[in-house]
Amino acid sequence: MVKLSEKERDSLEDVKNEAEAYMLKELSLLKWQEKATKFALDDTGGKMDELQGNVATLEENLKAERDKIQDSKTNSQRV
Repeated sequence: MVKLSEKERDSLEDVKNEAEAYMLKELSLLKWQEKATKFALDDTGGKMDELQGNVATLEENLKAERDKIQDSKTNSQRV
């Protein structure tokens, strides 16, 4: 009877070890995914700042061009 219970305990120990190994692999995968997500977030944040700067510059250029066109129309109407 004792031998049977020891055999069953050993069998359960193997299953437990296998489950723990799987959980450790899952944890490692999640940590790598977290790192990848943080890198992607940092990269995206930098690109967003750059694009917002480009948009601001383009809006300023557009306003300047519209002002030139408006001045041109105003001057041609005076003549």
